[in-house]
Amino acid sequence: MLAALLLMAPVLTVDQVVARHGELNGQVVEVQGLLPKCAGYDCALWTKSEPGEPYWNGRRLGIAYSAHFDRFAASFVGRLVLLTARLDDRCLRGDIVCLDRSNTLWPIGDHPLRFQRSH
Repeated sequence: MLAALLLMAPVLTVDQVVARHGELNGQVVEVQGLLPKCAGYDCALWTKSEPGEPYWNGRRLGIAYSAHFDRFAASFVGRLVLLTARLDDRCLRGDIVCLDRSNTLWPIGDHPLRFQRSH
């Protein structure tokens, strides 16, 4: 079942997910982004920054909290990654404000992160 979802999941950037969140809500997506840190109240994929530009100048998608995920993600911190997750767009619609660690991306499977090569 998971393999079938992955075959159908489009690979999108953080900006593409933000732009298409209404259409993608509830779907499994593969999101490419920078994972600068992942622990406690701070775990998100960010748009890939330009050399010398701080990552926080870009857009972010929060990753739902899971101690298991945070331990798994530790070896991916500071890298460009692909995350397989189900999208929940409540924090992207603009009618509520989400603080700290939003539940926008819900990781799917035992190994939802992969390294992404820079282009």
